[in-house]
Amino acid sequence: MLAERLNRKVEHLFLTPIKMTVPFIQKSNGLVITGDRDPLFTKEDRRQIETASIHLIEDADHGLESHEWTTTLAIMQDVLTEVNKYFLKCLAKAEGRS
Repeated sequence: MLAERLNRKVEHLFLTPIKMTVPFIQKSNGLVITGDRDPLFTKEDRRQIETASIHLIEDADHGLESHEWTTTLAIMQDVLTEVNKYFLKCLAKAEGRS
């Protein structure tokens, strides 16, 4: 892996992953953002990655959308907030501030 060759820790963000990414998620300590109504990443898939940090969004499908546009906007705000927090945490780690 590139991280090993560079002797660096790589942080991963998995945004609406699919079943075939489960082995990669299992090997990382990254953040997974997925919806509870995602048919491409089911409850069974989530059970296989319990060691990862999972941000499960209620009433969201694979596109992180809902049937109500106001709910979809709230989901997008939530996703952006979580991604920002995660990247700030990664940056702090990289700079030795964690």
